[in-house]
Amino acid sequence: MPGEDTIVTNIKNLDSTDLKKPYLTFIKGPLLGQIHEITEEPTCVGRSSECNLWIEDSAISRKHFRVTVANGEIEIEDLKSTNGTYVNGDRITKSLLYDGDKIQISQDILMEVTYLDNSRVQSERVRYEMGVKDPGTGIYNKRYFLDRIQEEFAFAKRGHKGLAMVIFDLDHFKVINDTYGHLAGDLVLQKISAVVMQIVREGDLFARFGGEEFVVLMRDAHIKNALDLAERIRSKIENTEIIHDGQKIKVTISCGISEIEDHHKDYLDLIAMADQHLYRAKKQGRNRTCCAQDSLSA
Repeated sequence: MPGEDTIVTNIKNLDSTDLKKPYLTFIKGPLLGQIHEITEEPTCVGRSSECNLWIEDSAISRKHFRVTVANGEIEIEDLKSTNGTYVNGDRITKSLLYDGDKIQISQDILMEVTYLDNSRVQSERVRYEMGVKDPGTGIYNKRYFLDRIQEEFAFAKRGHKGLAMVIFDLDHFKVINDTYGHLAGDLVLQKISAVVMQIVREGDLFARFGGEEFVVLMRDAHIKNALDLAERIRSKIENTEIIHDGQKIKVTISCGISEIEDHHKDYLDLIAMADQHLYRAKKQGRNRTCCAQDSLSA
């Protein structure tokens, strides 16, 4: 009847997923916002790809620490790391972990033990995705790309590994917006992103760099790999028809590519080289890929 209040006799009836589980939550560093569940299976943390939780930071050890769960208790063990594992500011060899404890393994990497229920886990993951994904296309954003390229550059330099990059830009995108409208322009960006996602390798990082400019970072790859990928992307986009309000929109792209070289001091050199070749592709007539020709003949 009107005026009667709805009475909830047991809040658990509203949500049966209130069981909290322990997580490692990154509260500082490039992985800020990421959460990783602490399970019965031991979790090894370090900068080795063999670790369950891989973190690219030159200041941490390949296998830095391990977290195990036994009899309902969480234990952390330092794996003879070079710079040590700190819990709440104290360097430890072994220690029990409790809700709210802070784990620091470098100046830039700080984690917290947090107990989260399912709804909180979902909200934290959505919040993280909102922070690293571009809302218009659903791919990674520039902030995430810049964080990752710094990690990947350091990893490649240290291990003498290959690292290549493709940067591409939609040709005459302003004309598309002016002719068909900004909704059509948004649709083009979404469709192009979807096309590229189907082409890049599983380990490649694809991100929106800004406006109509996109980047692909290729781990353990060289200039020829980047050239092949760029040309497949360029060809696929050139042959893709985008329909908006019954009108067909054709799009082309220009690409610049680069790879890590001995003289590169940091990741900005890799970006600058790719950007330089993108500019060349634009100047030479667009709808093409440019790179350092001497790299291809090597």
